Amino acid sequence: MNYPRYDYSGHRVAVLGGTQGTGLAIAHAFADAGADVTVTGAQHLTGFYDADLSRFRYRPLALDHPEAIADAAAGVDRLDVLVVASPPELPRHLGHADREFVVEACRLGLAGPAQAVRRLRPALAASAAQGGGAVVLTPAAARWWALGGDGPEAEAAFVRTVVDLADGLERHGVRVNGCLATPARGPAYHVQIERHATRTSGTLLTRPRRVRGSLSEATRAAVVDLVQFLASAGAAGLTGQTLRVG
Repeated sequence: MNYPRYDYSGHRVAVLGGTQGTGLAIAHAFADAGADVTVTGAQHLTGFYDADLSRFRYRPLALDHPEAIADAAAGVDRLDVLVVASPPELPRHLGHADREFVVEACRLGLAGPAQAVRRLRPALAASAAQGGGAVVLTPAAARWWALGGDGPEAEAAFVRTVVDLADGLERHGVRVNGCLATPARGPAYHVQIERHATRTSGTLLTRPRRVRGSLSEATRAAVVDLVQFLASAGAAGLTGQTLRVG
């Protein structure tokens, strides 16, 4: 049986943290679907990365620097999809006081993923894509809220931020959703949704099927699949939601 694939031809997609891991897999998935993809990372040159990034546009960006976020956003006139897959990578030499400053700035939305989303709001609002500009915060982005301590409180803060961002950007025609991943116990399976719809229609969800693989591969594949769905026209009515895989 043939399953339809997403078609992101003509879409401009930015994957923050798209130089490695799940972020890189997400960037490749959008590029495979025809999107013009920009990835960001902490290094100044792509040669410092193990992965071949030649199919993407590249921009260095550190989310713990509000000025860098503002500079990067100023050069973007239109953006259809923003995926935040950049985990916190604070310098090892950062002192306790400086680290606490970053944690508080992230909590207040002055740095980190929330600041990036707000700064890129004008570009996302300029999207002509069906359903408007789409933002997806991945499990890697959720780790910013765990800088001050992991646990249910950090996860709850991430979920609240997704809701707050969605409420603030909805009037601009931008939708915001989040994704969390729970490591599965037992056999390494993940659930992949089978779709029975044409490429040009919205995504129609039907029965799930199990796909075998290593735990990391299964979780990564599920996150990539969910991110593409949340960015698609099939999820045009969803905003302020945090979905979990695993």
